[in-house]
Amino acid sequence: MSDLLDRIKAHAEPDRVRRLPVPEWAPEGGTALILTYRMVTLDDLSLVQEMDGDAWHKRAARIIALKACDENGQRLFAVGDAVALRQTADPGVISRIALQMLGRTSIEDAEKN
Repeated sequence: MSDLLDRIKAHAEPDRVRRLPVPEWAPEGGTALILTYRMVTLDDLSLVQEMDGDAWHKRAARIIALKACDENGQRLFAVGDAVALRQTADPGVISRIALQMLGRTSIEDAEKN
């Protein structure tokens, strides 16, 4: 790998596990579900775009279904669970989680990609 690609990878830390507390999905008696994930890559975004087009709500749920893991690194959802997330989960929570996974602060920022 070239020195430049090494620096790019070091900056992005694609293998680093990120932690995201989701208090709305807390287990009974707990304070928050701790969702973990690795960086959303351009390949992930391409797959989501191919599967769900430009609709933000569909892409947000799909990103979560693809990337969300528990603290042991086990996936929390099957890819097909994106539909159930869209139909049953609080849209504000889904948007907040997906935006954080994307490193964005607003839906408008996310839609630019």
